[in-house]
Amino acid sequence: QAVPLMGMYDNTDPDVYRQQILWFMDLGVDFIMADWSNHIWGKKHWTERSDFADGILHTTQMFLETMADMRDAGLPVPRVVLMPGLTNGPPTTMEALNEQLEWIYQDYLRNPRFRDLWLIYDGTPLIIILDTGILAHKDGRTESAFRIPFFEWSLTGRGTAFTEEEIDILRQEQGPVDDTHFTVRWMSSQNQATRHHELGHWSWMDGSLAPMVTYRDGKPEVVTVTPSFFAEWGWTAPEAYGRRSGWTYLETFKSALEHRPRVIMLHQFNEYHGQAIDHGHGPGKDVFLDSYSVELSDDLEPVSLTAPGYRGDQGGWGFYYLNLTQALMDIYRGADDVTL
Repeated sequence: QAVPLMGMYDNTDPDVYRQQILWFMDLGVDFIMADWSNHIWGKKHWTERSDFADGILHTTQMFLETMADMRDAGLPVPRVVLMPGLTNGPPTTMEALNEQLEWIYQDYLRNPRFRDLWLIYDGTPLIIILDTGILAHKDGRTESAFRIPFFEWSLTGRGTAFTEEEIDILRQEQGPVDDTHFTVRWMSSQNQATRHHELGHWSWMDGSLAPMVTYRDGKPEVVTVTPSFFAEWGWTAPEAYGRRSGWTYLETFKSALEHRPRVIMLHQFNEYHGQAIDHGHGPGKDVFLDSYSVELSDDLEPVSLTAPGYRGDQGGWGFYYLNLTQALMDIYRGADDVTL
């Protein structure tokens, strides 16, 4: 939808990682969450992962090396959290997920080069697992996920034959997650409709100006704020809120200021992917997710003010949303010299 200030970069370029990490440091971000959620759709074992997944493992290794180099240079780099997936597309198995967690522990956490890069949360490294089908919670029901049409299409499509009833059966057959090495939290999305936060799930993004707050032990644990959002039917539906020159971001941030949760998730840094006209989701190919245009997109990374975007937009938002994020975080932390 827009051109990054660094140009159309390669995701194997350490200089890109370094610049992004420096921006996170300027913001005072505590941790960076890397999205691994689509690695093992429909697989029974971690070893069945695709070449695409191996490519992301490679770039993650490069990212961690860059973090370690910056740490060794004396820079106070943020910590790292990974987000694997149990359900987002066709469900994988808890066995495959646990194999993945063991692989992460052996290859990353035990590596002395990376040992101090992980966010310690309640005593052990935090891992956040995407589970829009709420497969990890025995009290969950697939019906709640299917309230979001694109969740239903994703969970039952892509060459699988899962039905709502079969996913409900699969949920009861799953064993527990192996949390030996990690503090585990579960992630869903669109919690304003699914109500998955009531079962303890965090949210990738809610389709609401007042995003849902997830409580734990009676205390607010997390809320996800965003510069814009879509709801059940994507970006071009009337329920979506575009950027509105920062107004949407300010409105969603009010939930953080009101509830003062332990964690604020900033949705999201970079998202240069979307669907062309007549290639959207759903039977009519007209449900557009990810990014759509400069106005109907939800990333924070600085982009060119002049370079044309895919939908014909002439320029994006520059540093505006990075600066707005910094001001909002300063307000949250009690600074008294902030101007919006």
